Amino acid sequence: MDSEEISFESKGVALHGTIWRPTQAGDGTGTVLIGGSGQTDRTNGGYFDALRDRLVSAGIAVLGYDKRGAGRSGGSWPSASVDDLAADAAAAVEALRGNEGVDRHRIGLFGHSEGGWVALRARRNACPRFIVLNSCPALSFLDSEVYALTTAGVDSNRAQGLFERLRQAAREGADTAAANRLLAHTGDPFLDTVLEQASFRLDTDRWEQLRSWIEYSPSADLASLNVATLAIYGELDPLTPVEASLRFLGQKTAIVDTVVIPGADHRLQVDGQLAGSYLDTVTGWVTSSSSTAA
Repeated sequence: MDSEEISFESKGVALHGTIWRPTQAGDGTGTVLIGGSGQTDRTNGGYFDALRDRLVSAGIAVLGYDKRGAGRSGGSWPSASVDDLAADAAAAVEALRGNEGVDRHRIGLFGHSEGGWVALRARRNACPRFIVLNSCPALSFLDSEVYALTTAGVDSNRAQGLFERLRQAAREGADTAAANRLLAHTGDPFLDTVLEQASFRLDTDRWEQLRSWIEYSPSADLASLNVATLAIYGELDPLTPVEASLRFLGQKTAIVDTVVIPGADHRLQVDGQLAGSYLDTVTGWVTSSSSTAA
């Protein structure tokens, strides 16, 4: 495997990443990896390493980049909107398109969790050959946050009410201190206790990110989806509403393939290790979709 450090620009922000290429020339397929939420670097904290290695061993070039505000990239991640991050992903695709040995028409996007939402939005300008949605909710940001809090033990109505209040606070321009006062005194003793036990608090970055994303829904991006897409989930994912996402994606069966890995979590792991079928599933699908997609 060969590697090359690269830099490229998106909306005035300098981004840095790495292109990994197979030692033996492949068929020209390339994949851009998009990390999940938070300050994720080009390997998503090492999570992408095994997938990258498997893709490259299958003859696929891979580009990973530091999210804006992470690693060597400039900019700020907490205040970045889905459109900002989608522009970054589209710029990464263009950087890979200009790389020797990569077919500009055979480049796809792989997005983990939040990165799947970014990939869906980036499709508009990046024109990928295919998309992989890895543990990406097909529901809105707010609904996904409610689900995660519900799986942590909070009644769904209480969780919904809390995030509706947080959304209103975000609309009113509340600062971090005001948001945390809302969390500390919800008016619901049971909810206060659960939030305290879970140490559910907002630092400045988390609140800024929540304000940037709380109105987001992937529904329009999914409705206009027109490229081959794999949506892959872990059966026991505590953060992503898998069943609800599958119901929504069932409306797009002509171009969306869905896979649920038994016993796997948000990172498609079972007992702390990637599920046995995961790497083969993703790599096989990418190889097939790159060669057959229009």
